Amino acid sequence: MATIGLGIIFLWTLCALFPTIIAPKDPLRQELTNKTLSPGEKGYLLGTDELGRDILSRIIFGARTSMLVGVIVIIIGLSVGVPLGTISGYFTRLDRPIMVVIDALLAFPLILLSLIIVAVLGPGLFNAMVAVGISSIPGFTRITRGIILSVRERDFIKAARASGESNLSIMFIHILPNSLGPIIVQATIRFATAILAVAALSFLGLGAQPPTPEWGTMISTSRSYLYVAPHLVMFPGIAIMSVVLGFNLFGDGLRDALDPKLSQ
Repeated sequence: MATIGLGIIFLWTLCALFPTIIAPKDPLRQELTNKTLSPGEKGYLLGTDELGRDILSRIIFGARTSMLVGVIVIIIGLSVGVPLGTISGYFTRLDRPIMVVIDALLAFPLILLSLIIVAVLGPGLFNAMVAVGISSIPGFTRITRGIILSVRERDFIKAARASGESNLSIMFIHILPNSLGPIIVQATIRFATAILAVAALSFLGLGAQPPTPEWGTMISTSRSYLYVAPHLVMFPGIAIMSVVLGFNLFGDGLRDALDPKLSQ
């Protein structure tokens, strides 16, 4: 299953890297005489949308947006959450104040917290990515803290302290590299969650704005045609489902590979 997930990720990554080569048409080109064509009609493999734009091309170009969303969100989550979790887990005096803030943020569902942040920053794809990235920080902080609390009591950490190494050296040279497995798994699964969250924000009009080819926006602008041309909503929905499924399968596979207890 992890191999299947990796294959799905690989295919979407190719679409994200080379959309101009793979896409058969310009995703922004409008042909009003060919609007809402059915799949396969007049050479359009997945049909056309309400403005006569090629749905396949827009989905392929939308992969670039979705993959970029995942990368930016993970960078924000890791760059803030991991250091915070490391400091919280290593320094007992700083643990309580940091975790009070983190627990307060965790009280909000991801999408609700993202909505609040976007409401403050304003609508737009970049702001949506920042909002989801900030919303992912508590999860990375919590899981990193839990790992650090376990690793810091091991014998090789005690030996490093006895040899006179600094706290900074112990945290980022000895403890953190031995804690990367669960963090990588969390990042992989959070990648899928980020794509889904930003697509939801775009559907609500708070993320990518038309005519940007983004899957959530495509579903939002096409929902009034659901009964007339359901393929306008169905194909972007399948794209979101497949990439989220791919990252979830791959994340589960990584978890099984990196945790010896699960493979026994």
